Amino acid sequence: MSKPAIERNENDRLNFIVHMSQYYPTQLVFSDEAVYDKRTLSRHYGWNFRGKRACKSTFFVRGKRFTIEGALCFKGLLAYAIQEGPMNSNDYHNFIEHILVIILFIGILIIIPYNNNADFY
Repeated sequence: MSKPAIERNENDRLNFIVHMSQYYPTQLVFSDEAVYDKRTLSRHYGWNFRGKRACKSTFFVRGKRFTIEGALCFKGLLAYAIQEGPMNSNDYHNFIEHILVIILFIGILIIIPYNNNADFY
């Protein structure tokens, strides 16, 4: 069964496809961020034999939290930055201006996820 989102707008999707079709895949760069701490890799679900609870020791204290900002292109990882703590708009602009723009060349389009839990984009 297909489950398209109620908010999906076919006209907007088609306009986006037409707009993006003017670019070659090698002209696109995708940028996004992720957060890592000691609890990032802990599982919320697991399997065990019938009648036995799944159990795994894990960190209770988060520890230091790091934000990783990355930029991917057709050939792979283009640039990244890692900082301790959360990223704000100034941090993101510094990543774009001082790391990413330096290695880009004319004709590249940077794609940033819309409303990705960060209002500073």
